[in-house]
Amino acid sequence: MLAPPAKSIRVDIQLLRAAAVLSVVAFHFWPSRFASGFVGVNVFFVISGYLITALIVREIESTGKLNLVKFWMRRIRRIFPASSVVITATAGVVMWIGTPEMVSSIVRHVFASAFSGENILLAFDQSDYSRANEAPSSLQHFWSLAVEEQFYAVWPLVVLVVVVVVRQFSQIVRALTAVIVSIVIASAAFAILLASVNEPSGYYNPLAHAWQLGLGAFVAILGSRGTYRLSAGVATVINRVAWVLLLATFAIPNLEADVPIWRVAPAVILTAIVIATGNRRAATATNVVARTVRDVGHWVGDRSFSLYLWHWPILILAPNVLKVELTAIHKIAAIALAFLLSEISFRFVETPVRISRWPSLQNPFFISSFAFVTSAGLVASVMVIAVAITPPPPAPFDPSTASDPQSSFFDDTRVMRKGLDVTGIARYCDGAGSWLYDCDNETDLPTPLSPHAIDACERINPCEIGNAASPITVAFVGDSHATQLKNGMDMVGQLLDWRIVSFTKSSCHLGEDTSPDCGERNAMVMERVFSGEFDLVITAQRGEDSTDTNYWNVFNSIITSGTPVATFRDNPELGEAMVSCSRINFSDPNACLFVPSVAFRNDDHAVNAATSLGMHVIDLSPVFCHDNVCPLAIGGVNVYQNNHHLNRVFADTLAPLIAADLAGARLIRTE
Repeated sequence: MLAPPAKSIRVDIQLLRAAAVLSVVAFHFWPSRFASGFVGVNVFFVISGYLITALIVREIESTGKLNLVKFWMRRIRRIFPASSVVITATAGVVMWIGTPEMVSSIVRHVFASAFSGENILLAFDQSDYSRANEAPSSLQHFWSLAVEEQFYAVWPLVVLVVVVVVRQFSQIVRALTAVIVSIVIASAAFAILLASVNEPSGYYNPLAHAWQLGLGAFVAILGSRGTYRLSAGVATVINRVAWVLLLATFAIPNLEADVPIWRVAPAVILTAIVIATGNRRAATATNVVARTVRDVGHWVGDRSFSLYLWHWPILILAPNVLKVELTAIHKIAAIALAFLLSEISFRFVETPVRISRWPSLQNPFFISSFAFVTSAGLVASVMVIAVAITPPPPAPFDPSTASDPQSSFFDDTRVMRKGLDVTGIARYCDGAGSWLYDCDNETDLPTPLSPHAIDACERINPCEIGNAASPITVAFVGDSHATQLKNGMDMVGQLLDWRIVSFTKSSCHLGEDTSPDCGERNAMVMERVFSGEFDLVITAQRGEDSTDTNYWNVFNSIITSGTPVATFRDNPELGEAMVSCSRINFSDPNACLFVPSVAFRNDDHAVNAATSLGMHVIDLSPVFCHDNVCPLAIGGVNVYQNNHHLNRVFADTLAPLIAADLAGARLIRTE
């Protein structure tokens, strides 16, 4: 028959834990070779759902009630010691060797991890375009622990309601079965819905994973009812086949396409079958190899919780400690370190607290108070240290300092320097100006990375920048590559005495994009553009998005309507290798120079279309790449925010050059 809820450690479940954690570790260290190893997390969810529900049902059967306080105290004693040690150690290392970006980020993640909300934080970050491209946090793997902790908080309350309403054990079991089936169906439907609409935050949504925990709970309930009796031989055959198929799912490629439902479902269902048809007897290992696998797997399973907690921060922080990209040897050493720390945690942190008979650890008030005060103190300490060690942000760039009082941006005689129009620009040494005028101020690094410039203009309604009183009105349109220039365009409007209406929305290129997020915005922008209210339309966009034809059609239609159009050549895209190098060598950006052929390797479709139409292209590529190299920092300022966005501080220093370029192009007809 199905295995009853275990009253002692089940070796087969420890083996499941071992397989799950090893698959996750392999996936994180070698994602291309173990592309589906992440389903180990889903295996853990099923195991947790089974064990917790079995524990609850056993208590109800023996006592007729459920002691919530006792249940939650056991969870705190099981989870808090090891997790708090890992969080503290990780935060300490980040404070020691982390980039300014990592130090700023760790405060948020320490808070979320310490208070069971890491999945919620990551869900918000995935929905927030300004953070979607941030470096992985060394604590982000706590998201799965947060999902389980949220399950531990809610599921016992649901059970308690059933116990209070029903009373009789057999009826309680039937009622819980109905509740679990409802939860599994509703959660699976919700997960399918999230996958169908491509919701980026769906992977971290606890409701989308509830069906996996619920399936484990369902197995526990069936076991308590003695449902579906099977002979030992049949159960063994089914169990072994399920094991083989489960291990095979770890090697199936591209499972992430439909996470968290369709393609992880086989692993989830097979895990439930393994648990349901398994047993705790050690006698199933009949030879030396089988016994060795069993014993090693049991050992790893016992330490799976600590191993899961330690491996990720080691992987993320090792390159910053070693100042190199991790090779295979480095990764093997890192895994060995994770096992060592896991053994220390298991032996000296997890086990002593779990088995201790110290009276204070039996006191619910003491345990809960200690956990809360410790977590709050950890968060406060990290916040204070982060503020103390983070250098102050650079002063905002003042465009008036770059305006030459002796000349005008609109002078007939153009002044060129290093291939760029510098008419009307006074010598300035901030960011781009440092290279332009050969200033000696390369010692200010590391400059804190500024948040990507996402603000109130990120909406359907446009906002006005520049000189609001000017009779000349310019439309500035584009995606996040336009948004990153918005502050600079505000300065351009002030320098050229233009009123600029900004229409920017992340991930929305102008033209054929009719998606729900972009279609309404594009229709509104084109209606305004064709209304004739603008003297000039300027676009900026990620050049590789869309097609030459799309941009040609959009630009041509605007030009045909009587309004001139100019577009920016897109800024370089770093690529993952350069991003990684910049994070490792954040205080020495000269270690990460790359060449123009790499920086501008992607086709810029907007520029291709603009060139064929004879449009003006605002080309700042000489600033980004000069002397056949493309530095990551210029004038003591980081050029890039992430893989393909500019640091806002540096982007602002481009404003005088943009103003001179536009003034010299004489795109606006004056009477």
